[in-house]
Amino acid sequence: MIDFQRYWFHRLDHSFIFLWRFHKIHHGISKFNVISSQRAHPNHRIGNTICH
Repeated sequence: MIDFQRYWFHRLDHSFIFLWRFHKIHHGISKFNVISSQRAHPNHRIGNTICH
């Protein structure tokens, strides 16, 4: 159920310009690794924590 919820929240992040402004930091990585994959705007992290 958690994977399903994360998938849809991720889709929403790509669908709405307001959410995308915070989420695009995650996709701005030029070299992807375990640490960089966790990169996110603080407001995005707070929203995810509340919703999950």
